[in-house]
Amino acid sequence: MRPERGGPAVDSAARSAFIERLGIYYESYGVPRIGGRMLGLLLSAEEPVDAESIALDLGVSRASVSTNLRLLVGMGLAAKAPSPGSRRDRYDVAPDAWERAIVQRIEGFSRLATIVTDCSAAVDEPAGGAATIPMAPTAVDAKLGAMLAWIALEKSSQEMALVDWKASMPPIAGKHGRP
Repeated sequence: MRPERGGPAVDSAARSAFIERLGIYYESYGVPRIGGRMLGLLLSAEEPVDAESIALDLGVSRASVSTNLRLLVGMGLAAKAPSPGSRRDRYDVAPDAWERAIVQRIEGFSRLATIVTDCSAAVDEPAGGAATIPMAPTAVDAKLGAMLAWIALEKSSQEMALVDWKASMPPIAGKHGRP
């Protein structure tokens, strides 16, 4: 792995291990391993990196870098960084990546709650719309109820995490959005 302009933030062996481990970690959450490796590279680079350098540093195709940059940018983890005078786009970790990750989780739990609530209402609705005597809760009611309770707990936890994150983080400043 060649050093970035300004030198790597950590030594080469430790940096390589970090990049590989992050790739494996993100792969376990459905992100292509190369996307996780690219995030690791961006996190451990002192300055923003262009796509060609990412491809060379990681030993992957330029097309794979382009595809995974779109994914990371779409996820809010990476962003184009200012590069005055350069014709190449450079990328860095998005300045608000971690806050956006928490917000995305909260929004995801809200959408999931709607899906489960809609399913629960459909399960409870009598066939043919005829009025019936209320029935005892079913196994499906119990499973959906447990899922809704879990969703509420997770969403509440993420909402508290967001408040804590905002309170603990100084305003974004410095070069390329890094404090």
